[in-house]
Amino acid sequence: MRDGKEIETQKHRVYAWSKDAGETFGGHVVRKEFVYSKNGCDSAIQRYPKYGKNILLFSRPANPEVRAQMTMSLSMDEGQTWSQHKLIHDGSSFYSDIVVLPNRTIGLLYGKGKDGRHEQLPHHVAFARFNIEWLQQRDNTNR
Repeated sequence: MRDGKEIETQKHRVYAWSKDAGETFGGHVVRKEFVYSKNGCDSAIQRYPKYGKNILLFSRPANPEVRAQMTMSLSMDEGQTWSQHKLIHDGSSFYSDIVVLPNRTIGLLYGKGKDGRHEQLPHHVAFARFNIEWLQQRDNTNR
C-alpha cells in the first residue's frame, strides 16, 4: 500500500496503488478479508517501521453485524495479507485512530460503548497502549 489510496465501500475495501505519490493510480482491487457492518467508517491504518520493514497496523470493529469487537490487524507485506488479528475490546466499539508513540509503543484511541449493549454512539473514549511484540503474539484472542 506504499503511496496507495484506500477507498471504503459498503462492506469491503477497495485498494488502488500509486507509484507517483498519488498523482495517478493503477487498477483497483476489492479486498474481502474484512467484512464491515453497515457503518464501515470506523477504522484506521498506520505504518509501523521496524527493522527496515514496514508493518501496517489496521484497527476496526470486527463484528460484521454491529459496531463491536475492536480489533487490531497487522500486515507485513504492504497490505497484501493480514496475518495477525488481536481483539482489543469485545464490546461496543466505534471510530478509532492509531498512533506510534515516541517510545515505539502503539496507542489506539477509540469510542467504547456501555458493557453489554450494542449502541450506535460511543459512551466514552478509551485509549489502549501496547507494543508490537504483544500484537504479534498468537493466543486465544486472535481473530
